[in-house]
Amino acid sequence: MSRLLRLLPRADSSDGMSTDSGLLAIRDRVMDAFVDRLLADQAEYEDKLDYFEINFNQALAKDRMDASSQVWIEQNRSTPLENEDEDISEEVERAIEHYDPYDPEELDKKDYRLLLDEAIDALPPLQKQIIEMLRLETPIVSSDPSILTISKALGKVDKTIRNQRDRAFATLRRRLERKEGL
Repeated sequence: MSRLLRLLPRADSSDGMSTDSGLLAIRDRVMDAFVDRLLADQAEYEDKLDYFEINFNQALAKDRMDASSQVWIEQNRSTPLENEDEDISEEVERAIEHYDPYDPEELDKKDYRLLLDEAIDALPPLQKQIIEMLRLETPIVSSDPSILTISKALGKVDKTIRNQRDRAFATLRRRLERKEGL
């Protein structure tokens, strides 16, 4: 354990200040995983420990990389998007006010459906996910905690989902109007 602790981030830095919570989370994950392997080995032979016997430093470095990517994902999962808190401009609000890309009359036209699918595929990933979930009639939010919502699935607040939905609708409208005019 002392060898493990020497190779992991310290609990506090040299100036006496505490380190980043992310580093401590990485340290805890790596230590927990290693202790779990040792405990599992006591109960029954654990072949994952063989690599630690052969190349301890490299095995620990791999565990640190795995833990750091997991911690980074968790910490950045709810990071707000740029300009997320800004209200949508009035121009965008007016543009999408009466626009429904899923208008049944338009969807009956084969060309429109193809254009719509192409336009959705060209959206940024978050907007595309939101639009696809709306197509599946997934609600943005729900008072029932057992219902899967877009906010829960994507780990974003409902305001972000609505802002991204509105931006996606505005983009779809522009692209479809441009393509239909050709």
